[in-house]
Amino acid sequence: LVKRQSGLKLSRQEKLDMVTGLFFSEMGNELLNRFTHLDPDNETLHGILKISKKWKDDDFDKAYKVLKKQRLIIDSSRADFFTLMEYLRNRSDLLLRLLENPIIQEHENFTALLRALFHLRDELLNRSNLFNLLDSDRKHLEGDIVRVYHLLIFEWLRYMHYLKKNYGYLFSLEMRINPFDPDADPVVKDH
Repeated sequence: LVKRQSGLKLSRQEKLDMVTGLFFSEMGNELLNRFTHLDPDNETLHGILKISKKWKDDDFDKAYKVLKKQRLIIDSSRADFFTLMEYLRNRSDLLLRLLENPIIQEHENFTALLRALFHLRDELLNRSNLFNLLDSDRKHLEGDIVRVYHLLIFEWLRYMHYLKKNYGYLFSLEMRINPFDPDADPVVKDH
């Protein structure tokens, strides 16, 4: 019975990580790219999260600990809120399908990420003018972006750790398109 429960738990985790991979390939990595460009302190994150094939469990643990202390900020003066709104609106179906997936509902952090993304999308959709925002409204939207950014980073790091342990070929690509590596390039240049 214990082996069967353990096997079911592993199977659910595998399915969750497949869904997580879909999320990052369809929109999560792009959102991280967009948000790192809005982060005036992105070089710090580049230093923390420039993951390599040499990383071990301790390196991931160290990154988690450092990130928990890291204060994230967004400079919305660099933001194109209209383009972000369109991007999120065009992926509403994906977000809804993910939210409907019972596997996701078992994972609090991913559910919180989806909830935060829906909230950000709704905030943007409900403004008649995203080009001339009041400073107070801009600050509010910055807070909503930071919430998503924070949840995205931790989920991305968890997913990268999982890939490193279990799927070297998937990890290889994700490492080469790392949104926290300014030199990231999907092209394989050495063996």
